Amino acid sequence: MATFTEFYLRADEEFIELYKILKAEGLTQDGAQAKIAVADGLVKVNGEVETRKRKKIYAGDRIEFAGSSIQVLAVAGAVEESSMQFPDDDNGQMLKAMADAGMDLSQSLDIDFFLVFEDRRDAESALEDLTANDESGELELQFNEEVEKWEIIATFNMVPEYNAILAKETALNSFAAEFDGMTDGWGVMQHQEGDEFAGDDEHECDEHCHH
Repeated sequence: MATFTEFYLRADEEFIELYKILKAEGLTQDGAQAKIAVADGLVKVNGEVETRKRKKIYAGDRIEFAGSSIQVLAVAGAVEESSMQFPDDDNGQMLKAMADAGMDLSQSLDIDFFLVFEDRRDAESALEDLTANDESGELELQFNEEVEKWEIIATFNMVPEYNAILAKETALNSFAAEFDGMTDGWGVMQHQEGDEFAGDDEHECDEHCHH
């Protein structure tokens, strides 16, 4: 089974060289083996094989090697100014909407991630595996009549930071794929510590979410 980890750049780092991540994560015995693994085409960066040992890896990049998936993140608070620029994608637009609604994105919120499955048995197996892995979030299985699929709602209390959400979505999507499922967006509850964000809806999600 694939493993998922998060690698945080230091506050004074803009990037890190590819082979150094493999060494730092203990995926190779030393830097020399890490360089050989990269040169032999055994490492992927953002889904593409990368053979440059000193390839600069930035926050937001994803590394795959030997069954491990590593999401590279910036240290929380180190890039606060740039993170508030909100990337032009679904997650960025969602975070911008939350900020425009007056939500404090520096505080932890309960964030719901949705995993959907065609077959109930696949959903139940995924739920069992998530529970066995002692996931720190709350888990709920239900049938979503709107999309006619079985759905796991995984709720995590976390700071709604772009890279952190991207990493969580990436990890959950790869996990769900092992059970013939996929992620289907994320959202927040209507009220969290006095905030009013989602209007009349129970959740506020990105455009790929059906809630």
